[in-house]
Amino acid sequence: MKFFILLFSLIFMFCIFDQGLYAANPSGKGKENKEHKEKKDKEHKEKKDKEHKEKKDKEHKEKKDKELKEKKDKELKEKKDKEHKEKKDKEHKEKKDKKSNKGQIKKAEQIEKKLEKEQIKHQRRLAKIMRIEELSKKTNNSKLIEVAKKLLDVETRRHKKSLEKIEKLKKGLDK
Repeated sequence: MKFFILLFSLIFMFCIFDQGLYAANPSGKGKENKEHKEKKDKEHKEKKDKEHKEKKDKEHKEKKDKELKEKKDKELKEKKDKEHKEKKDKEHKEKKDKKSNKGQIKKAEQIEKKLEKEQIKHQRRLAKIMRIEELSKKTNNSKLIEVAKKLLDVETRRHKKSLEKIEKLKKGLDK
C-alpha cells in the first residue's frame, strides 16, 4: 500500500512539474513567448496613444463648444439687457401717459373690463350654487342645502368686496 501511495505521488509531481504551473516553460515556447509579449506591448502602446489622441480631440472639442456657448450666452445677455432697457423706457413712457388724459382713458377702460369680468364671474358662481341647491332639494339632502346656502352667502360677500374695490379705483380716477 505504501508503495502505491509513493508511486502515485511521484507520478502526480512529475505531471505538475512537467506541464503545469511549475514547469520552467509552461507553454513550451521560448522566443515565441517573448515576441508575443513584445507584440502585445506594442498593441497596448498603440491603444494608449489612440486613447490619448481621442482624449485630446475630445478636450479640444469641449473647449470649442464651451467658447461657442459663452459667445451665445454673451449675445443672449446683451439681447436681454436691450429688451430690459426698452421695457424700462416703455414703463417710463406709460407713467407719463398716466398723468395725461390718455392714461386716464386707458385706466377707465381697464376698470370697466374688471367690472365686466367680475359680473361674469359672479353670475357663473351663482349658477353653480343654484344648481347644487336644486340637486340637493331633489335628493332631499339637507346638509347639501345648508352648504349651498353658506356658499351663496360667501359668494355675495366676495362680490360686494370686489365691487367696493372697483368703486375705489373709479373714485381714484375721478380725482
